[in-house]
Parts: sequence; structure tokens; C-alpha cells
Amino acid sequence: MHWRQKVWERENMADECDIIGIGSTVTCKSCFGEEITGEVIAFERQTKFLVLKRPPTIVHPTQCDITFLNLNKVEDLKIIREVNSPAEVTLQKLDTNMLSARKEAELEKKRRLVAAIKANVSDEGRDLFAHIAKTLEEIQWSGTDIVVMNQVTIRAPYKTANMDGQPDSQAYKYVSKIVEKFNTERSAATSPGGQ
Repeated sequence: MHWRQKVWERENMADECDIIGIGSTVTCKSCFGEEITGEVIAFERQTKFLVLKRPPTIVHPTQCDITFLNLNKVEDLKIIREVNSPAEVTLQKLDTNMLSARKEAELEKKRRLVAAIKANVSDEGRDLFAHIAKTLEEIQWSGTDIVVMNQVTIRAPYKTANMDGQPDSQAYKYVSKIVEKFNTERSAATSPGGQ
């Protein structure tokens, strides 16, 4: 097949795609020869961009892969299941409360990081803070000290020996284990044989 004929076929295929409905299932071959199949979730006619929802490459029941395709660069586009009516398409509602909560949580993390930088906290202190924050949300800075659950304070240089609180409390014991593990892993990573 001559290259001009291939280009013409691709352009015609992209023109024919004006009729693909949202929710339809299509399959095609990428310019790299990869078979791509998915549900159409968006199509931009002017630029001939098609957006497909595909099964996740990493198995997770609530996730999917999103693939953007330039229809001028694909071959053998076929409609497997056609949806003509928008009534057949059920779009998921966005949980705006969840999105707002996620945004606020991320903003709070950034505020904490800025507070740590302003207080001239060492990299080790910031890293420990981030490490603890992965499992405990009730954590804050007090100057250069890390305060966890308002029960445990960790002072520079951020070792278990630098912790204040009730040593027999569950909070103290739990935070102590986190700090010990963090420092052990950090020492192993920075030692000559640890990398």
C-alpha cells in the first residue's frame, strides 16, 4: 500500500468518526501496532482526539486507564458497540464533597511543609514529619518540634531519645516505634552498604 493511500485512509477514518457516540465501544490499532479497545468518554471533532476508558493495567476495582488518541494516527478503527442516544450513557456523578476534602487535605500538607521550611527544620525533621503523617493525621509543627496527637513531642535531632510525653501511653509507644523504624531505615539507606 502506498503511503499516500494510507494517509488518505486515515484522514477518511477520522472524518467518519464524527458519528461515534459517547459510551460507544471502539477498537483500533495505534501507530505502534498496539490494539486498543475502550469505551468512548469524549471526542473532540475539530482536533480528532478520542478519549477512551479502558480496564486498568494495575488491577484495582475502582480505577480505570484513560487513553487519549489522535485519530489521524490510528488504523482499523471499528465500532464494537454503538450508543446513539445520550440517554443510554450513564455518567458518574462527581462527589464534590470528597473532592473538596481532598483539596483541603492537600492544602494542609503544603501549609505544614511551608511552616517547616520557615522554621528552618532539617531535612531529617521534614522527612520524619511526612513519614508520621502517612499514618497519623493529628500531627503539627511547634517551631522545630513535631507534636503528635497533642501527646508526644519530638525535638531535633528527631530520635526516640528526643521524645517527650508519657512513655507508658499507647500514643507514645506507637510514635516511638514509627520514629525508631524511620531512623533505622534512614541509617541503612545512608550507610555505605545500604545503597
